Amino acid sequence: MDRPARRRRRGLLIALGMLGHRDFYDGFSPYYVDHHGPITTSIFGLVLGTVFMGGGWWRAPATEETSTLLPASAIAVRQAAIISALFGAVGLWISAASIIPALALVALACLINIFFWGRPALVSGTQFSAAAWRLWGRVGAGASVFFYLVEYAPAHLGLRMEVNHPLYALAWWGAAELLAALAEWRLALPATPRVSMTRRWLLPALAVAAAPLVILFGGVTVFAVRDPIISALLRHVLEGMSLPALVQATGWDVFFLHVNESLLPVLPAVALLFVRDVSVRLVISFTLCASLGFLALACNQVRFWQSTSGPQLCLALVTLAALSRGRSHRLRTALIVVTAAGLFLPNAVNRVVAVRGALQARTASPLDLAPALHRDLAAALRASQPTGDIVLLACPTTAGGIAYYGRFQTVGTLYWENHAGLRAAAEIFCATSEAEARARMRARGVTHLVLSTGEDFLRNFFTLLHPTAPPADFERTFGYGLWVKQNLPLWLRLMPYAPPADLQHPGLRVFALQVVPDQTEPEALHHIAVAQLLNGLPAAAEATWLAALEKSPPAARASFALTAGNLCYQHAARPAAARLYRGGLAAGGDFTLAVNLAWQLATDPDATVRHAADALALAQGCLAARPDDFTAQHALAAALAENGRLPEAVASAQRALALARAAGQTATLPLLERTLAAYTAGQPWRQ
Repeated sequence: MDRPARRRRRGLLIALGMLGHRDFYDGFSPYYVDHHGPITTSIFGLVLGTVFMGGGWWRAPATEETSTLLPASAIAVRQAAIISALFGAVGLWISAASIIPALALVALACLINIFFWGRPALVSGTQFSAAAWRLWGRVGAGASVFFYLVEYAPAHLGLRMEVNHPLYALAWWGAAELLAALAEWRLALPATPRVSMTRRWLLPALAVAAAPLVILFGGVTVFAVRDPIISALLRHVLEGMSLPALVQATGWDVFFLHVNESLLPVLPAVALLFVRDVSVRLVISFTLCASLGFLALACNQVRFWQSTSGPQLCLALVTLAALSRGRSHRLRTALIVVTAAGLFLPNAVNRVVAVRGALQARTASPLDLAPALHRDLAAALRASQPTGDIVLLACPTTAGGIAYYGRFQTVGTLYWENHAGLRAAAEIFCATSEAEARARMRARGVTHLVLSTGEDFLRNFFTLLHPTAPPADFERTFGYGLWVKQNLPLWLRLMPYAPPADLQHPGLRVFALQVVPDQTEPEALHHIAVAQLLNGLPAAAEATWLAALEKSPPAARASFALTAGNLCYQHAARPAAARLYRGGLAAGGDFTLAVNLAWQLATDPDATVRHAADALALAQGCLAARPDDFTAQHALAAALAENGRLPEAVASAQRALALARAAGQTATLPLLERTLAAYTAGQPWRQ
């Protein structure tokens, strides 16, 4: 069929297409660790194999120099059929939902070819191999059963039709047998000898019908997609939308992004249907039908856009082969260059430029950052509960990512195995009261809850459960109150989590909570304040801490204020720290609290926070209470320096240094030595 030079040229075009076709390459993007890339490759191999199979047609060349698009022998047809079937079987193993439509489209393209061009092709001397299609079905069915056994035997055999199953292998075999029989009937080919009508028609038809009948009568127990929530879910996820719905949701850019690449190979292919050479018409027609079939699938559900890229590459390949047939080596090379430059090079160049620019700017897209954020959240959840099982409740994509990195159990992902969990997650978020939500979470053993921007699944959950309810009812749900109104029940502790700076992007908001049944109201407010502080909201954190201080038992207020003030001081919210320290002193006082406030009032770089007289009074009171405490001497030295009494500050600092050495406080010595040096130089100390 091909000389080595032609094979190299076509191989080059395929390689360039795999790198340059946007939809093909996107399945292998760094952030897209999923099955879509392998599925796209499997469909590409499935269709490309049937293209090299000639759709079952072959013709021996009249001379050695004769060029034809069809295989040169029945052996070449069978070899290509085996390759196509193996790719299809691997794809069926990975995703039955993606490969079954592909198998059907390939068979349909073959039948269209037979009924439109079959008889003229036979008259022209072209031959059809029905046996090759039977071989295609048998190899594919056998390989898919082998992969099924590899994954499930012997302990996990069952009747689950969402995935690869022997009933699908049986249907594949039956469909291939029927296709071959129809071809023999339509083309009046000699039938396979010694085969009864039952074996030829009835058994294959029953084989094809077995899987849909099991799904029809087995219901949700064998096919989770029949669950109303799962079936309705497609309307609420991006890849389940139709192209018109996606355009309506995101704008016309996405239409031109996909359709441009999809239609460019179609136009010259349609023109080639009118050439006189029947071999060209057969190959072009077969590949065009398959490509347009995938395009129709993608317009119905955009998750098939990546799957269309393989048939589109096949169409570009056969179109180029037809246009270059009989041309000079130079012209063929020029056609490859022009095709690659027009169809694939711009996308490859744009991708390289965009990635290079992002690297130079040290930026990343939210899609790139999401896995790293999920990993960081997983570490934070485990740190909050170092031992024991963690059961996570989150919106679906976030739940899957965090659970993967943390090896946690999770409620509510988009996998068919977890359709009961998805319903449970929807029922928790859509509960009409905190008590109902708590009871449902307890029944599922939920220990942590995470919500984040980028997923509007709370409203989707409500629509899935209550498709006819008025939208206003959504605002009365537990999830809405939690995420939008931030109404936290006492049994949920807001974790002090803020995404690392290098994982931040505009609009990112993360809400991580831990189930704590015995939490008091002051404790709950404290954890809210810590989270607010870490997320850059010091004013809100201070207000929350002051509210917590009022609700705390009087005996605990000083300690509470000390903890809050220290956190504010450590996170550069120093005016808030000073006010919290003062509030704690007003609530009863504490030696450490007074020392900390005296130090801050004497050394804070913000002049509006410093207060020399108050600092000195506080430090003197601390020293009177504990004359041999080096922290009190240290604070007194700072207060004396702030009041301009530097010789006294030097003496006090020397005393603090001696006390610290005597107490073995070696960690504090460098700071004490630096402050002493500043006072000796006639300068007050500034933090």
